[in-house]
Amino acid sequence: MAVSLKHDEAIYLTEEEAREEAEKIREIFEGKDRKMAEIIKDMYWNKEMSTTEIGKELGYPECKILRLMRKYNIPRRSLGGSISLAKKKAVESGKIKPLFTKEELVDLYLNKKMSMDKIALVEGCPYSTVYHYLKRYGIPIRTQKEAKRMISKTIGKEKEIADLYLNKQLSITEISEIFGISDSVVYRCLFRLNIPRRPISEALKLKYEKERQKKESEGQK
Repeated sequence: MAVSLKHDEAIYLTEEEAREEAEKIREIFEGKDRKMAEIIKDMYWNKEMSTTEIGKELGYPECKILRLMRKYNIPRRSLGGSISLAKKKAVESGKIKPLFTKEELVDLYLNKKMSMDKIALVEGCPYSTVYHYLKRYGIPIRTQKEAKRMISKTIGKEKEIADLYLNKQLSITEISEIFGISDSVVYRCLFRLNIPRRPISEALKLKYEKERQKKESEGQK
């Protein structure tokens, strides 16, 4: 026999009644936990809050947030995802400067038609970083169909591209701007023609020489 207190009066329950009362109490707490888990899931994935931030917002210790996430199988971010989110928040809060502004990326990717590989190479960052910035800014990523259309622009113009690169000593970026294609398409064209790329030292020397000639020309004007 179990004892339950109600309005300061002792009520004696049978074991069966005690189990029923305990089950009702468990269901009440289970319902509260389930509802809390739904709130945590929304805050964690949709509002992109950390477990620490969620705990502070709800007034619970972080360990309870983690326990509810495990109990109701709420997946957690990968380490890489957590780091990316932390960087994103730091950029949005102004604590760190973004690697690209939207205007810079639109100019490089859409206007100059540089590939993600080329942008990553120029900026000295991983390919995935460029990809994430494009997604973050809502810049449409080229489809395979669009990429193939750019490749088709080089068909029948291989000799002209080879002449521009070998004889007129234009850079790959300069050639890509002439034809309105990405640098990677020019790379592939040169590869098909078995034309080796210039060594970095030669490319830099050529670049500085062009800049010097440009300054001299502007000075004479």
